[in-house]
Amino acid sequence: MGDPGQIGDRWVTYAGFWVRVLAAIVDGLILWPFFIAFDYLTFGDPFPPEPEVPTAGYVASTVVVILLHWLYSALMESSSRQATLGKMLLRLQVTDLEGNRVSFGRATGRHFSEYLCVLTLNLGYLVNLFTDKRQSLHDMVSRTLVLER
Repeated sequence: MGDPGQIGDRWVTYAGFWVRVLAAIVDGLILWPFFIAFDYLTFGDPFPPEPEVPTAGYVASTVVVILLHWLYSALMESSSRQATLGKMLLRLQVTDLEGNRVSFGRATGRHFSEYLCVLTLNLGYLVNLFTDKRQSLHDMVSRTLVLER
């Protein structure tokens, strides 16, 4: 359960850390079969070993994974549902700081700013535990909130 807060005159509940982790796991489980299928079609092996020197196929696989994950996140979070499938399942939505739907551009910025969380050894995600609005680093950078519906 998240923390209550107020946006203007509307009361909201900010999504907590663990429900967001669970939503990310669900999204990963949804996307993973597509990544495996692409690797199977590209390499003939659903779990190819990482080459010592990156090959064209390995680079292509990496680019496809990045593009597919970006489009999945940005298109769904900027849609009328305001959530990926994992967030929908857990009754969460992504909004701007005023509680409005985000644009595709802002959702794109939110997605790519998640790399900052990874670059900080995932500590950027833990910031959620210490902020009033339960924002992780990428939410603060993109000026977004994750709310319970």
